[in-house]
Amino acid sequence: MKNENLTNDEKALKWDLLMVAHDLTPLSHKGSKDYKKGWFDAGQHLLTQMVFVEDWYDNIDEKIKPKLRKLIFDDKLFYSIGGNPFFYHMDDKPDTNIELSVPCGDFFALYCADAESIKFDEISSLHDMVYNKEIFGHWGCDIWVARKRKACPCEYVLDRMTNRVDGSIIEELKSYK
Repeated sequence: MKNENLTNDEKALKWDLLMVAHDLTPLSHKGSKDYKKGWFDAGQHLLTQMVFVEDWYDNIDEKIKPKLRKLIFDDKLFYSIGGNPFFYHMDDKPDTNIELSVPCGDFFALYCADAESIKFDEISSLHDMVYNKEIFGHWGCDIWVARKRKACPCEYVLDRMTNRVDGSIIEELKSYK
């Protein structure tokens, strides 16, 4: 897919994917003590990642792309290059792995960051739950993770969900205890 044919959302997503977790400073390149070499290595690394992200995005099923974009832009889906959304260090071999994960912090334990990996064939089900507010309220991501893990949320969350989420969902979540 040529960049000229991309929507602004697609261009923004591609650029955002490239920039995630990249600290492009000369000192960020492992082992580079030479300032100029550090910038050169960082630039080479970014070019390699650009080609990889372009190929990765182009190979996504066209039916999934709008759902993927919406979930990412609405902060319902995290992504990272190299598998860790919080830490990234450039090395001599750039990572060629983009990980997608669903945030579910403070759902199973209060004051706890948490996320669950997701595959492309699961994107549609997550999208449907997140944007069906009548049944799932604003807990679509969390309930999706609970179902996948077969895990019950903490009591505080269950109490807050009562009368805000379909009653059958509450009963289902309690059954995972």
